[in-house]
Amino acid sequence: MMHPFGAQSFVAVIAQEGRLRVVGHAGATDVARALHGASLDRRLPGADVLSTGVPLFLPDREAMLALYSDTEIGNLQAAAIIPLVASGGLQGSFLLGFETPRRVSAEEQAVLLMMTTQLAVATERAHLGESKRAFTDALQQKLLPRTLPEFPDVAVTARYVPAESVASGMGGDWYDAIPLPGGQIGLIVGDVEGHNADSAVIMGQLRSGCRAYAAEGHKPADVLSRSSDLLTELDTDLYATCCFVRIDPESGIAEIALAGHPAPLVRCPLSGILVPDVPANVPLAVVPGHVYVSKEIDIRPGTLFFLYTDGVGGDPVSDAHALLASVGNAGCHSLHELADALVANASKGGRRSDDLALLLALYEGNLIGSADRVARMAIKKRDIRSVRSARKFVRNYLLSRELEALIDDAEIMISEIVTNALIHADSDVEVMLREYPDRIYFEVRDTDARPPVPTSVIHSDEENAVAEHGRGLDIVEDLSAAWGTSPHGRGKSVWLDLRKTGALRISG
Repeated sequence: MMHPFGAQSFVAVIAQEGRLRVVGHAGATDVARALHGASLDRRLPGADVLSTGVPLFLPDREAMLALYSDTEIGNLQAAAIIPLVASGGLQGSFLLGFETPRRVSAEEQAVLLMMTTQLAVATERAHLGESKRAFTDALQQKLLPRTLPEFPDVAVTARYVPAESVASGMGGDWYDAIPLPGGQIGLIVGDVEGHNADSAVIMGQLRSGCRAYAAEGHKPADVLSRSSDLLTELDTDLYATCCFVRIDPESGIAEIALAGHPAPLVRCPLSGILVPDVPANVPLAVVPGHVYVSKEIDIRPGTLFFLYTDGVGGDPVSDAHALLASVGNAGCHSLHELADALVANASKGGRRSDDLALLLALYEGNLIGSADRVARMAIKKRDIRSVRSARKFVRNYLLSRELEALIDDAEIMISEIVTNALIHADSDVEVMLREYPDRIYFEVRDTDARPPVPTSVIHSDEENAVAEHGRGLDIVEDLSAAWGTSPHGRGKSVWLDLRKTGALRISG
């Protein structure tokens, strides 16, 4: 729409909860910034035409200043401001900006009004699609674990990637990691057939049931038997597959049970990637009273478990094996980076036709002879004063490990990450520290999925407007050995490694 009329910029806004929301713009950064989030009762370009329903054609700077003398209009010398009204009730406005005086003729006005009508329809369609997608994403996320627990001897992380070609945006894939009696750990992935609301709801019920049975201390095969009975009682025609792995860190034994699900991959420090020979059994709720059978395997520190759903490929076990082999450990400083690399490689080659859930667990063993090497701190939403408490938490953790030389850098970095999370994620925040033989691992979790990006203040206004929240991470990038951001549960994690090398240890 800019090109036919010789315009240099445009700003499109919609009315939402009494305020303007910019849904698209090119150029006119100052105007877009002034409009976004502004109240509808203010005298602003775009807000006034919403109340009158009458388009404005302002041919020169003088005409613009007569109406908007107290408003930031940048270098605009003329503008056409037209209401956007769609049949579904969506309301907004469209500003076409010019850098030289410009009088829009009556014929051009008629053409512009017709084009704007089509723009209103397209904007409404996009808005409805966005709302539907947001609803389905929120529902899917609510049914998945909010966050995964931390275990002293096993590091875990998970990823969920919805199918791109499924209109509903919903699926029945799920994952979970569960603290079990006796210090054992349960890992579950499952898949309810279908891609609709029924699949998602049944998935949520089944996940809760599996979790409850596992937490009661039942063996993996018994957990699947009880879950099969539960799915039968839910009075649905849907079936589900499931993989349950129970790890006993003290004995170094893992017990695996399947319900018609692809076997997990086990990457051993010495033997490479193995596919355990585990009975496949039948999917849940297919054969009433089926007796599920499990298999125990020995594991040693450094063993990686890779659980996945069939969205990984047409031949799940073979494709998962190729996927894990393609990633290896190259460039991966953490389990999070490994999971991100797996998702990136699995997403190559076109649109995904099925959901994909991945659950990774690295059995580390008691590498440093201390059972309490994991520490956590919870911070309430918007409690910016807790940044000081986070610094103290990190300081005490490092002092207890005689790593005084790391304290200054660690306090600076944790301040930046926690402050970013509190201000921009607008959610509760969790801080987690984990000690390794050669480094301290820091992780800050929030419920905002948008990744922060370190950006210099010398970039353009448009780039600064969207990247301002990530500038403090330049400091993190300079001080840490490695850092990154990854999706985690219902939000994201920002993590970093701080090397112990050269740290001054306090003498006894």
